[in-house]
Amino acid sequence: MVGARVPQEWLQHIQGIAAASTEAQIVREAIAAYLGQVTEERQRAAMLKAEGKKFNGLPDATFF
Repeated sequence: MVGARVPQEWLQHIQGIAAASTEAQIVREAIAAYLGQVTEERQRAAMLKAEGKKFNGLPDATFF
């Protein structure tokens, strides 16, 4: 097991969730949070890709 320091605020939040939830609910919430992050990352990637397409028609530039 690896030890790490957790901010007291996080610990209190986690303990509050644990006290009010079942293990299954906690796992569902964690998965939902992860999937939300994945969705946000995919949206950002799509936006950056669209921004990059704007530069496809520009001539190559060499910077010294």
